[in-house]
Amino acid sequence: MTGQFQNDVQSSDIIYESVSLFSSRMTSEVELNNFVSGIEIYEHLEKPYLTGTIALTDTTRIYDRSDFQGAEYLEIKIKRNPEAPAYSKLFNIDEVVSTRKTNDQSEVITLHITEECAFKSKLHNVNKYYTGKPSEIIKNIAKEYLYKEIVTSEDIDYQGDISLIVPNMNPIEAMLWIKNRMTNEEGYPFFLYSTFGPRSLFLQNLSDMLSAPAINRRTPYIYSQTPSMAATDKRFFTIQDYKHVKNENMLKLIDKGLVGGVHNFYNTMTSNYENVEFDAVKEMQASVESKNSNQKQLNLAEDFEIDGEKIQNYRSRYIHTIASSGAYTILDGSRNSYDEEVTAGAHKKKVINAALKQLMAKSAIQIRVAGREYLRASGSTSDHFTIGNSIRLIFLGNIPQGMSNNKIDPKKSGDYIIFSAKHSMVGERYDVSLLCVKIANINSADYVGV
Repeated sequence: MTGQFQNDVQSSDIIYESVSLFSSRMTSEVELNNFVSGIEIYEHLEKPYLTGTIALTDTTRIYDRSDFQGAEYLEIKIKRNPEAPAYSKLFNIDEVVSTRKTNDQSEVITLHITEECAFKSKLHNVNKYYTGKPSEIIKNIAKEYLYKEIVTSEDIDYQGDISLIVPNMNPIEAMLWIKNRMTNEEGYPFFLYSTFGPRSLFLQNLSDMLSAPAINRRTPYIYSQTPSMAATDKRFFTIQDYKHVKNENMLKLIDKGLVGGVHNFYNTMTSNYENVEFDAVKEMQASVESKNSNQKQLNLAEDFEIDGEKIQNYRSRYIHTIASSGAYTILDGSRNSYDEEVTAGAHKKKVINAALKQLMAKSAIQIRVAGREYLRASGSTSDHFTIGNSIRLIFLGNIPQGMSNNKIDPKKSGDYIIFSAKHSMVGERYDVSLLCVKIANINSADYVGV
């Protein structure tokens, strides 16, 4: 999944190889390449499909001749330069967002598009019994209904064989439902997602994402007046713009019992509670330190005190959950049901899972950068550079003007996980907006390179 950014330069950021419209109602494909005025494609770590919009300038009766009904196929093929391989994705048009006449002879049509697998998923209903490891069940559903292969994480799911009946869901809803039950051995969550590159879906663990080196570790992104840092010979790429708002909401985590709390899991078969006392710092600090030696400071400090007591020592919430039923307890053939576990330690992984997801949202930043670096160049060994990958960002420290600025901001700088990406293609310009998240801060204000 990792790769090295390229440095080939040309006048246009992107080449539209093909934008073709077709459906079973049409006798032939319609090539829309020359009518495209803009495309936006959205990737999200919590969605196993892409969404987007496309704007067309209609001067040849595309709209009325095609008779858009909201189920047509739209295949988009783009590439970085003439020698590079093309990226190809198949979408369904699911809505005509708007039409606007610009004059008597032309009209701007804006269409909303959804990746073909999501549209197909809506056509199916899954209401059946499955047994096996959660990852295996997800793979089976994807293959049976969506004809999709899933690339799995190196960090396998901790849960053993389970049995469940999917309760009247479509395939994507079912896969996400089961994915939410998964953790690795340490309690780290899994994410099921689709990317603009490979056609496969990815089922990856957060632990592996955090441990992987940043894909741009040799050429970090920097937000600065000049794309270089004083007193170094490092090479950097430029952050065009960034937003850093609505962060560090500690109260939200406290209110969910994910800083300090008591989580009780009730077994309806035995009438017993498994009691989990949760201390976020105790449960996660050591694990986070092991993922990245340059970035060990959990973004939930252990030394906050209120009335002389550390905040993680407060039992802020008592949360009760029905977790076990014994529905598949049949002598030697016993299997855990969807939410069932046999020990408090296994239940604790569910709480760690939830806490880590909240911590990811606690320290987020959105950046806008040149998009062409996120398309595969000729000779590159990877075609996936966006969501799920680690990316390195550098922000200079706030030092008075005239003083030497060799320090970086350790709060905003560091290795982030790309959580979502918006690809914006307008004319020959191609930008990408990335929502980046992290769960720890870097150790020092002194920049450490590769």
